[in-house]
Amino acid sequence: MHRPRWWGEAARVRGTLVLLALFAGATAATAAAVPYQISRSDRAIVDDAVGGAGSLDRDVTLTAPSDQQYSNAFMESVAAASRAAMPPQLSGLVSATDISVVSSGEFPIMHLAGPKGMPVHLQGAALPGYESRVRFDQGVAPSAQSSIHDVNGYPPQATITTSAAISKTAADALGLHVGSVLKTAGRYAGGREDITYTITGLYAADDPGDAVFWRYAPDAQGLGLGTICGYDDPVEGYYVNDPSCAQPQSVWRVDLLLPSVADVDAMSLVPGTGRSSTTIEFAVDPSRVHVSALAALSDAVHRTIVGGQGLALQDPGGHPFPVEAKTRLDVLVGNALSVERQARLLDYVVLGATLAGALAAFFLMLRTVVTRRASEIVLCKARGAAPGRLALRFAAQSGLVVAFGAAAGVLGATVAGVAAAGTVRAWPGAVLVTLAGVASVFGRVAAHPDQPGAAHREPADGGAGAGPGADAAARIPRLVRDIAVPLGAAAAVGVLRSRGTQSGSGSFDWLAIAAPALLAFAAALVVVRLVPVLWSVPFAVARRRRGALSFVAAALAGRRVRVLAAPLAGLVVATAAATFAARLDSAVTQGVRDDALYAVGAGARVEAIPDPSAIALNGGATVSLPAGFAAKAAAVPGAGQVLTAFVGAAGISGVASAPANVAVLAADSGGLRALTRRAASESGGRSGQVPADWPMRPSRPGTVTALVSPGLAGLVGTHATLALPAETVEVDFVAAADLPTASVIAGEYGPGYVVLPADQMGAKAVKPDAVWVTGHPDIKALRALPGVQPYFPSGSYAQASAAGYADGRTTAAHAVLRMAELLSVGFGLLCLAQTMAGSRSAARDSALLLRVLGLSESGGRLLGPATTLPLLALATAGGLAMGASFAPLLGAQVPGVPRDGWLVPVIGVVAVCTVGGVVLEAALRRRERASVRLRAAEFE
Repeated sequence: MHRPRWWGEAARVRGTLVLLALFAGATAATAAAVPYQISRSDRAIVDDAVGGAGSLDRDVTLTAPSDQQYSNAFMESVAAASRAAMPPQLSGLVSATDISVVSSGEFPIMHLAGPKGMPVHLQGAALPGYESRVRFDQGVAPSAQSSIHDVNGYPPQATITTSAAISKTAADALGLHVGSVLKTAGRYAGGREDITYTITGLYAADDPGDAVFWRYAPDAQGLGLGTICGYDDPVEGYYVNDPSCAQPQSVWRVDLLLPSVADVDAMSLVPGTGRSSTTIEFAVDPSRVHVSALAALSDAVHRTIVGGQGLALQDPGGHPFPVEAKTRLDVLVGNALSVERQARLLDYVVLGATLAGALAAFFLMLRTVVTRRASEIVLCKARGAAPGRLALRFAAQSGLVVAFGAAAGVLGATVAGVAAAGTVRAWPGAVLVTLAGVASVFGRVAAHPDQPGAAHREPADGGAGAGPGADAAARIPRLVRDIAVPLGAAAAVGVLRSRGTQSGSGSFDWLAIAAPALLAFAAALVVVRLVPVLWSVPFAVARRRRGALSFVAAALAGRRVRVLAAPLAGLVVATAAATFAARLDSAVTQGVRDDALYAVGAGARVEAIPDPSAIALNGGATVSLPAGFAAKAAAVPGAGQVLTAFVGAAGISGVASAPANVAVLAADSGGLRALTRRAASESGGRSGQVPADWPMRPSRPGTVTALVSPGLAGLVGTHATLALPAETVEVDFVAAADLPTASVIAGEYGPGYVVLPADQMGAKAVKPDAVWVTGHPDIKALRALPGVQPYFPSGSYAQASAAGYADGRTTAAHAVLRMAELLSVGFGLLCLAQTMAGSRSAARDSALLLRVLGLSESGGRLLGPATTLPLLALATAGGLAMGASFAPLLGAQVPGVPRDGWLVPVIGVVAVCTVGGVVLEAALRRRERASVRLRAAEFE
């Protein structure tokens, strides 16, 4: 097989070229992987912020009160016209349109008594197209038009006869069946309206949890509790309002599905008896929301709905038909945009820090390639080769290797699933790396001195024959670089901190990439320039002491700093990048642990609630845990401490600034304190603590001292009354505490939580209905305990943390950060090896000379490590300090707090690699005789 001619010419540097291809591939793979993971993170952010929100918050809702009679077709035309009037950024997201027209007003059914003997009132609803959302267990959907007998005059009178469908849940609770007749009446200012409904079918919803379609009837039960301020007249058969009533009366409200919108409007045929409320819901499909369009979408929603532009519509008579548009989509999109910009900025900062280490190692490899071929370059120039053509040939050879390695890196990252080679964004890094490699080799070869002695000198030394003038000429660019890089880093960081995350969504942020890279390079320059200053002290001390080893080691380290400047600087940059990536990785992990702990409260949680399928029939009844449940839960494998508590909603009064309802947790104070501490310790999550002196002495007898959530800290120092389901408790709010156990219920029952000490409540203590278990209990075993119903809410820390790690944002962040860590470690090892190789020759020659003067063989072996190890320790210490300082320097651009002690394992890895590398190099060094070395020097 014919080998390329240039491959034969590169025989001395084949191993170096292989390493060059390897690091070019790693650099290109990093540049390809980060944009891919950014796109994954962006999609996860949108899915979480928009798709994770409730449909009632995400969708666009149009409401219009009306006392006119309209048809289904008109309402459908209103929906179509409304959608057509929306900006395309908004209308393009709509995947479905749901229309509901529901009556308001009180229409009692006098001949029917509901569960527990309470009165029954009905409301009519028309849902165009509802037949496709339900199944009829008995009968059919109503279709007959209403028969209306309207008597004009004063007072007006009307009689309406129509058909309706009712949910099977409501029919079973009220004892109704197909063919049942319901009669009701409405009255206002002397006017009267009598309505008769015939039940034609009993339906069950296909998706009772569709909160949009069944917005007027939660869970599509068709039966719920309500209150009235008045009474039902048993003689006249209608409702009489009483604004002065002191105690509202509870009633059952039953929903009837009517054939059309006109049938609902007919319930308000006599003015004042009632009104119909029209709701048009435009369902927004989160998968249609793209990150690049977030800013335009937010502006369109705010301009059309929030800003008051509105939707101008007309009824069939040409009169204005005003609708009120509501949505929280602008808030959701704004949150997504803010999080996306923050995440994108952080990704670019990580990319900048990683590319700094990658480029440092990459250019160090290019420098090594040229240095290893120095004798060949000098020979070619001595034979008359044109410098430009020679540089072009060497650059083409190295560029071909770099291009091959970069392409292989992108393809390898694609195979590994961390990049997408089929996208344009995957290849700019590979192209730039190739061009940078070609330009660097071309410049170094073109500027290489052509004196024979230059073959064994570093280019930085000026070459043979370089005098004071050459050294002064080289000092000027170094001085400019030493000033420009730190100033550039300070400027970039200052602009980045002042700008915040206001870069455009989806834009490529060069500033976020440049700032950490410049910081790392500035730290590298500082470390390299400090070596002569720092080594002057041990050099002065060593020269006054007996023994040559320490003196020669200090002298060699200080004298060779220009030769070792490039690998030392690269080691600083790579260490800083690895430390920064490890810090962010630890912060992401800590965030998952914190979220999981606040989602569960301990190792596992089970709460007893009423049956959701019959919650209306329960009339708000509470459910408590089975007797002995705590002992059974403690016996579950992996279970630790067990805490039982009451959780639920409570009304709060007596404080003007307090919300109307709050979530309440009533538990034993000592048990809660111990469980909170243990749960945080076992999970590694952060948690507030229960005050050690709680419960305190109350301000008056019969009062308990309560803790509040941080959001209700304004209540501390006040006195209020809590209305529990069966008790009324006087409380003193004494302190605010951020407790995961209580935070679990805050969103379920109110905007904040109140924690009551059950041991201080005495006879007013409420029966527990929730249990928390520390440790790592088997959630399936907990759910299998006697008395635990399938509908009881439960969860475990293991489940919550697994879901957190599987989240799209978390997986994308871990993929980027761990790739950055691995690559930075690899780049650092390369710089480590280059540093040791650069000092090996001088240490070896000095050791042989000292051996002639009486130095022992072990002392000669120690000279190399004694020379190199302090330099490596200084470089790695500088890298660690800069990597740990990235977050404080960049400020709010780097969110998240890593777990305590995150830097310890990083220091351990760096120390092992540094010391282990030096020891390994010293152990593998061959023993060399002075005569052999002197004979070899004759040919150099």
